[in-house]
Amino acid sequence: MFVHPTDPALARVQVGIDAAVVADHHVTIRATLSDGQVQLSRFHVPPTIAGLSRLGERLSVFPGVVAVAERVR
Repeated sequence: MFVHPTDPALARVQVGIDAAVVADHHVTIRATLSDGQVQLSRFHVPPTIAGLSRLGERLSVFPGVVAVAERVR
């Protein structure tokens, strides 16, 4: 997922989600700043409504974000 944020300090944001059915979802947010520096944030959330709510809160600082998840069976 890519988003070009409205924050002028951010050039691009990428989000990767390794989704699971019964284990925690592992999430990585990679923010590239306008000066080229890269910031990584890694965290996990449980596969529950509360966990998805927490994920939504973390992503809400990036308006217009669209996330893509991979789930392996």
